[in-house]
Amino acid sequence: MKTITAVEKFKTSGGEKSLGNLSHLLKQTLELLYQPGEVVEVRILGAPRARVIAGYFNDPKRLCAAITPYDGKVNIYTVLNPVHPGLLARAANRLITNPDATTTDNDVIRRRWFLIDIDPSRPAGVSATDEEKKSAKQRMVEVSRWLGELGWPAPVVADSGNGFYLLYRVDLPNDAESKELISNCLRALSLKFGDEKVAIDTSVFNAARLVRLIGTVNVKGDNIPERPHRRSCFLTVPERIDITPLEKLQELAALVPRPQTEPRLTVQMGGMFDLQDFITRHGLRVSKTKAWQDGTLYELETCPFNPEHKRTARIIEFQNGALAFGCFHNSCSGNDWQALRRLLEPGSKEVISPRSRHTNRSSKENSSRPEGESKTKPSQADVLVHLGLKATLFHDEEHEPFAAFPVGDHQEIWPIRSRRFKRWLTGQFFEITGKAPNTDSINQALNVLEANAVFGGLKYKLHLRTAEHKGAFWYDLGDSEWRVVRITTEGWEVVKRPPILFRRYQNTGEQVMPERGGDLRELLDMVNVRTENEQILLLVYVVAAIVPEIPKPILDVYGEKGAGKTTLLKILRALIDPAIEPLLVIRSDERELAIQLAHNYAPFFDNISGVTGTQGDMLCRAATGAGLTVRALYTDDEERIFRFKRAVGVNGIHLLAGGTDLQDRFLTIELERIENTKRRQEQDLLRHFEEIRPRLFGSMLDALSAAMRIKPTLSFGELPRMADFAAWGAAVAEALDVGAETFLRAYWQNIGAVSERILLSHPVAAAIIALLEETPEWEGTPAELLECLEKMAEKEKINTRSKAWPKSANSLSRRLKEITSNLSDSGIILETGRDSSAHRRRYVRLQRVAKISSESSASVNSLKNLAFSSDDTLDDTKCLPSEIVRKPSEEKARRDADLDDLDGSDDIFPLPLGKENSTDDEIVYGEV
Repeated sequence: MKTITAVEKFKTSGGEKSLGNLSHLLKQTLELLYQPGEVVEVRILGAPRARVIAGYFNDPKRLCAAITPYDGKVNIYTVLNPVHPGLLARAANRLITNPDATTTDNDVIRRRWFLIDIDPSRPAGVSATDEEKKSAKQRMVEVSRWLGELGWPAPVVADSGNGFYLLYRVDLPNDAESKELISNCLRALSLKFGDEKVAIDTSVFNAARLVRLIGTVNVKGDNIPERPHRRSCFLTVPERIDITPLEKLQELAALVPRPQTEPRLTVQMGGMFDLQDFITRHGLRVSKTKAWQDGTLYELETCPFNPEHKRTARIIEFQNGALAFGCFHNSCSGNDWQALRRLLEPGSKEVISPRSRHTNRSSKENSSRPEGESKTKPSQADVLVHLGLKATLFHDEEHEPFAAFPVGDHQEIWPIRSRRFKRWLTGQFFEITGKAPNTDSINQALNVLEANAVFGGLKYKLHLRTAEHKGAFWYDLGDSEWRVVRITTEGWEVVKRPPILFRRYQNTGEQVMPERGGDLRELLDMVNVRTENEQILLLVYVVAAIVPEIPKPILDVYGEKGAGKTTLLKILRALIDPAIEPLLVIRSDERELAIQLAHNYAPFFDNISGVTGTQGDMLCRAATGAGLTVRALYTDDEERIFRFKRAVGVNGIHLLAGGTDLQDRFLTIELERIENTKRRQEQDLLRHFEEIRPRLFGSMLDALSAAMRIKPTLSFGELPRMADFAAWGAAVAEALDVGAETFLRAYWQNIGAVSERILLSHPVAAAIIALLEETPEWEGTPAELLECLEKMAEKEKINTRSKAWPKSANSLSRRLKEITSNLSDSGIILETGRDSSAHRRRYVRLQRVAKISSESSASVNSLKNLAFSSDDTLDDTKCLPSEIVRKPSEEKARRDADLDDLDGSDDIFPLPLGKENSTDDEIVYGEV
């Protein structure tokens, strides 16, 4: 054992200066942690163009020389415990790229160090703020002091850059028993000291665990003032590093609560055991509730056995229904759940669980029932209700009942009447009884659970596919593990326990796992978009479509037969909102169409040749977020209200005849017919798309994250009707290095083209245009205008017998309202009102003015960090996205240089499995 004769103290650099000479720091690390001549592995993760860089060293100088070029650029790790000396032959005193093998647990000779890794909770992939690190330091002091009070020796204390290491010297074999012992020690510390601000890492129990090579820089995320990169170092080293006695480790491990009852033990005294009722009846004051392992921990204000023990006692209810009790105070070491029941309920006896009764029914059932107790058992419905209450029951904004229930290591959210929840409840019943419940019992239980959810549960907002919460965007991957992508201005990551609730429908499909480093422009290689401007609009749309809670234009893909319209919609649907059936047939029934719009985040309708007025109105409402109300099925007076904003898409051969209000919301993309010599089989095209889809989706997330940073820096003059989409589109265009001005010009031109097509297809508008070609101004009454327009229609051979042609002055006024904005876009001012005469005569005034150019309409007052300089000249009608002149921004350079840490673990942002803050949007996990 190495002994240091004087206390050495070091200070962190704060990430701005080098903490002395790197070779000096590494010399301290190697002398302190390893014996002379021992083989040490160095492993570098996340270096450019290399999955792993690793090597083995027994020469400190060569080790230092090898890692110096990487220090401060990537993260450098080592294995704490001594490894087999033969590993040196894998890469002797040198680093190699992507080695065939690195150190495993079997390569460790013996355990020398017990590592306690204390880190502040923060977004994954970024460095800690000073305030976050301060919290971790305070917790480190608390852990060290508490262990010292238990008789532990003084630890080596290190600053890891973002958190702190406590290193206790141990002498343990590398076997399964030691692994379990260390794991339980970490779990006990996490139980006592872990919370939502600071975490005790319980995953560092394996013998070959990688830790930061002390002395190197902790490189996570970008090095910004609020979250700087910091150099790791030792803070304190005791004069003498003593070995922690085995019994101290065992005492700590013994503090981990173990279930004291049979799993799913719910029956007592002929009724149901209710832990919440137990706590209330006995006046046990709960100071804190949190998730722990697969259950819920209730920390008590005082220990029931000794009120002088403050906040050291806890009750744990595990996911399978088992219960445990314990107190951290030494004098309470033998007090478990059974002891607590005897203390508070001296006459009570636990009744063995129904599952155990199934295996050994007669003897155990009789021996567990107190003398004189009634032999009545709870009904199947009662048991099902109690099992259902293990889920979190709540209702949505429309007071529909839902359940959030555990499945494996994740949580799912379904309506209580859904087949999924029924099957889960049936499985829970069979698990504890070995029997199948009957249908009547299930229905009775569901009725009770629905009532509990509606009248006793909290209200939560449910989201479909995308959501915004506390400055972050969230995207539901729709996979079997219910994972979600969290998108912020700092990047994106995949998380398992989001603080909000997503719901799914039968048509909800699974999104691919996103990959970094893709280029969204690859999408253009798969489609035949006619113009360069529309290529820009398509790229921007596919990213802006996943911006939550903003109105979005209705994507209208049109073109000749054989242009690939259906294929394009399938591809876009897979990127925005994957579905079992990606393309829908628009329903004529109002209720069925409302359900289609409600159940799909991106309802894309295929091969539409026309829509009714009702259908057009519903599509408009879905795009803009206006509510829909339809009569509930099988009721006379109940209505169902739908509230949503959807990314609606349609395709057809020509512009839809669904009303100008619908067409005003179009973003049109025209496809050219694919030449026969260039035509590919759809299955081959879609197979290639699936290969690049993870990269495309990852590039969408990259662009959206960058747009979230950029959007606050932009200010706009005039914006079109879909102003939110236009503003976000400008930010996305900047993120894609297209440029906000280029996008806005293209968008205005697209709107102008739509207006022109609307006017050409509208008989009244066509007659007005013909009228103003003969005279620049016209004024008169509506009746006079109708008479004049009928003459122009006869002259221009416009069909006045169609339903669209007005038959009276009143109907003319309605037709004029439909096209006022479109006429304005084409340079025709239409004004209606009443004159100042005594009769207040109605009038219509028409005037042709200079046509408003789309370029002048797209004025942008201030655009910061433009993708091109003021000296650049761009012809927005000729530039492809890949040809746009631009300067990569610093943020993009940092984004390209971003490196992952520790085997991709930073891609996961786990949230606690217990109670979260209970706002309207946040679920309280595991609450009964």
